[in-house]
Amino acid sequence: MVDSPRCLSAAHFIVDTNQVTYPAHINGPRIKLNINALPSKFRYDRDFLLQFMDVCKDKPDRLPPPEAFSLDALSLANKPGSAHQRQPVCTIRVARVKEVRMPNPSPRADTVAIVEVRVLLNTLTPDDFDSVSGLIITWVNSSEGEDDAWTLFEFIRLVFERAISEPTSSQLYARLCRKMMDQASPAIVHKDVRDSEGHFITGSRLFRKLLLNRCQEHFEHSWRIHLEASAATAANTAIVIEVPRSEGREDDQKAIRQGPDLMRFMGELFKLQMLTERIMHECVKKLLSNIDNPGNEVIESLCALLEIVGQKLDTTKARTHMDVYIRRMKDLSDSSNIDPRLRSMLLEAIELRSRNWIPRDIVATPDTTLPSE
Repeated sequence: MVDSPRCLSAAHFIVDTNQVTYPAHINGPRIKLNINALPSKFRYDRDFLLQFMDVCKDKPDRLPPPEAFSLDALSLANKPGSAHQRQPVCTIRVARVKEVRMPNPSPRADTVAIVEVRVLLNTLTPDDFDSVSGLIITWVNSSEGEDDAWTLFEFIRLVFERAISEPTSSQLYARLCRKMMDQASPAIVHKDVRDSEGHFITGSRLFRKLLLNRCQEHFEHSWRIHLEASAATAANTAIVIEVPRSEGREDDQKAIRQGPDLMRFMGELFKLQMLTERIMHECVKKLLSNIDNPGNEVIESLCALLEIVGQKLDTTKARTHMDVYIRRMKDLSDSSNIDPRLRSMLLEAIELRSRNWIPRDIVATPDTTLPSE
């Protein structure tokens, strides 16, 4: 290791990671990460990299300024003739949320537990939440002997489908998910789901991972369909839906329509600390990545999400990010391609931020308290 204040000046390319010798107090990277790795395509685990945190603090000479990574840089890079157009290093790239793909259990007939859970979900209301949710969790936890967490999978599927098809109840179902995460039995396990150390991910961690996977799959599926539709529109190609409609096409259209409801549910999960700020920011960035032809559902999804999470995201630390989001939304509202209804939604979201994310009806509510005698 080099103790120079300019450590980067002594850096050189690594040809074979197995030939690198580290000091006695430094643990090498995990070998299995680079099996059959191509030259210059090596991967390093987090624990290995953190060992150099106190040493490697120099900024690379050719690293662009921080503002080059903003959403504004993206809009500049997309404009023909822009000075930034030929400089991909200055273009923002929406980071992908870490993959959490899970092996789905094989289909089977409903168990007694799932039958009871389905019945109880039909009776779940805010008034009897504590009692009914307790019974639901008891039934889900009764399936501890399964090696593929099938009952837990089915519970997540049922709750998720209800949450995005009953948007007025998204907060209720988010509360149920939070309670399930807090009280999930540590004996619930999936034989194929392990952490980086090879240990089983169980109980609460398994539930959160499966739920995040479900949200991510649905979001990416609807986003992929949106991109395909946008590409067809840009090429002046009509999207013809044949009659009778195929089941796949029906599912695609349903996924797009449910985009705003998915954002509401994910926003409620974030408020209950089940999803991270990073995931929320990546969702907003992706929804704002195209102001030329965003799509109606994309704008509705953006406004629905910010209405729920705007106040919690608009912190001092992330204020500059939110400023960029609002500027992009203003540019979007000025576009001639936007429907008046959607323009109104954008302007309402922008105004909501100017009121510190306090709804207009709360701000306008007069104080009716009578003065004391």
